Amino acid sequence: MLRIISRALAFGVAALVAGALFITGVAIWSWWEPAAPHVGDAPGPSPAPVVQTPTSPTPLPR
Repeated sequence: MLRIISRALAFGVAALVAGALFITGVAIWSWWEPAAPHVGDAPGPSPAPVVQTPTSPTPLPR
């Protein structure tokens, strides 16, 4: 009986360690930014065009 309990505890500890390593790996992978964009990366949004209102060379009458 003691052998079954010790194996279950060892399996539980191994599962916790594997889970912690997996979560750490996913966190590092999702945080990592590549140094250069890869082929196929979508470009960022283009800046909005600047709309200028037409101005008159002479001042408007008041």
